[in-house]
Amino acid sequence: TVKEVFHLDRSFLAPLALTIFVWVFLMNAMDLLPLDLPGKVAALFGIHYWRAVPTADANTTFAMSLTVLLVVLFYSFKAKGAGGYVHELFTAPFGSNPVLWIPNFVLNLVELLSKPVSLAMRLFGNMYAGELVFMLIALLGAGVFTLTFGSAFGFFGQVAMGAVWAIFHILIITLQAFIFMMLTVVYAAMATEHHERRGPAAAPHSFPAYCNRTFRQEIEMENLALIAQVQGYTAIALGLIIGLGAIGACIGIGIMG
Repeated sequence: TVKEVFHLDRSFLAPLALTIFVWVFLMNAMDLLPLDLPGKVAALFGIHYWRAVPTADANTTFAMSLTVLLVVLFYSFKAKGAGGYVHELFTAPFGSNPVLWIPNFVLNLVELLSKPVSLAMRLFGNMYAGELVFMLIALLGAGVFTLTFGSAFGFFGQVAMGAVWAIFHILIITLQAFIFMMLTVVYAAMATEHHERRGPAAAPHSFPAYCNRTFRQEIEMENLALIAQVQGYTAIALGLIIGLGAIGACIGIGIMG
């Protein structure tokens, strides 16, 4: 939960996290609509190029992830001040020696920019792949009007596999919305952490200590994201195997009869 990850004032972040989850979930859920329905409805209003699933478009996911980056920068400046944050950019993790300013800044910049990129590409990749599987399944029923045994077999295969894949996809769209929400909270919590010396024995500017402190929560969420991705890709692979097998069977039946 947000309370367990973010320990400062949550009056802004908690509603934001809920909004992100609901917003991403609803956009992902557009993938459960019949494949041609959104496009046909949009065509009635003169819109002939319509993307039914917003999160299957990289423009949407990058726009949301850049907004998350702004949230991260906001909490960084709020917790550390402008001077403190700029100082941290140039002195963590290797130290405040002027020779190390550039390596420190480059490392921090890469870390900062990798967050929105990973957020955007994870959501886009999962939803785009799921949309492609729905399209492959829909092709099974494309020849139903030929009124052959193969076309009838393909149509019923489309209905059965479409239902199975839709059930799998409910899990995927929920997990992706949850992961996007929780990583937003984790990134905001990481932005409030300080890299300051806490005692003579502390070595906050050593690289191992920096990695342990900075990436601890992120690694936990990345593990959750990895599990979700494995489940999603397993379901995608299963759908592809079933879909391609059914297509091959229909082609074989059509050739034979």
